[in-house]
Amino acid sequence: MSASIARKVVTSFKKSATSPLTARETEVLQKLYDGDNYKTIAETFFISGDTVRVHIKNIYRKLHVNSRAEVVKKAIRGRLI
Repeated sequence: MSASIARKVVTSFKKSATSPLTARETEVLQKLYDGDNYKTIAETFFISGDTVRVHIKNIYRKLHVNSRAEVVKKAIRGRLI
């Protein structure tokens, strides 16, 4: 494999540097991707379930999606996680 192709492969796996999400929203998104439910996410980050819902609502709004499946798909394609 040539150096330029190897560089492209490595770059394709890096997270996007220009994410519309905050650091906490990105952490919550990662937990959604991992399959965690709202309660588990809340316990992991020592926040309330309502706060998790607000973060997820903001993630959906910023990424223009309406479901968990859509947000995970968009996060993978946009290399947000």
